[in-house]
Amino acid sequence: MTPEQVKAAADRAERVERKSNRTGRPSIYSQKVADLICEKIADGESLRKICEDETMPNRQTVLNWLAKDDAFSARYARAREIQGDAMDERILEVADACTPETAQADRVKIMAYQWRASKLAPKKYGEKVTLEGGETPISTVTRVELVAPKR
Repeated sequence: MTPEQVKAAADRAERVERKSNRTGRPSIYSQKVADLICEKIADGESLRKICEDETMPNRQTVLNWLAKDDAFSARYARAREIQGDAMDERILEVADACTPETAQADRVKIMAYQWRASKLAPKKYGEKVTLEGGETPISTVTRVELVAPKR
């Protein structure tokens, strides 16, 4: 063997060894990982941010888990609702830390958090519309849905 062939063989062996030492991202459903994802979601972290961590599964893997596992999907939905509370807490933190110099930027942040909270937990943080008929309200509407007539 020539010195070049020996070097090439050594390089190939090193690449194979490096590949076998990699653990990679988890792709098989794990209760522990699912619980951690729900915990981070409830704390206000986005799924995209969670999945940037190399120890967490790819975002598409999590979306597949959600589609296939009803229990995980229910826990994830509940975590999203709780995330609305995290947005509410962020609003208070930004408001408390607001100064005259940061007021404009803080206002934008607060509006974004309010909007996000209203989408995550519409019953709690969404706008409520009251239909009135005379002196007493007829009903309170929290969501309006258009339905096409059947033909």
